[in-house]
Amino acid sequence: MGDIDDALERAGRETFTKEPPKTLKGQIGYLMRQLVSTRAVRARRQPLVCKRRRKAAATATGITIETRARFGYRSPAGTTDDGRFRRLTVHLPPEYAQRLFDGREAGAGFSGRRRSVRA
Repeated sequence: MGDIDDALERAGRETFTKEPPKTLKGQIGYLMRQLVSTRAVRARRQPLVCKRRRKAAATATGITIETRARFGYRSPAGTTDDGRFRRLTVHLPPEYAQRLFDGREAGAGFSGRRRSVRA
C-alpha cells in the first residue's frame, strides 16, 4: 500500500463510533460470528458508518489527508542537497475527496512516485 492508501485507512479508522475488540479472543469471536474469517478486523468493522462518512466527505465536509513526502533542494557546492522527509497535512475539498474515493474503488494505486520539481 502507498502513503495515500495508508492515510485513507487511518482516516477511516478514526471515524469508528465504537472500538473493535482489542483482545485476540474478542477479535476472533467477532470475525467468526460475522465473517467466518479471522482477517482484517478494523477494515470490516462498521461498514455503514464508513460508508456514511465517505459520503459526507465527498459531498460536504471534504477529507484531511496526512502523509510523508521527501523534499530535496538545491544547495551550494560542498553542502548536502539530500532530500528530507516532511509530514504533510492537506485538507481536500469534497470534489477532490470524491475523486480520491472513486480512484481507490477503481483500483488506482497511490504509491509514492518520485518526481523532480525545480524551484
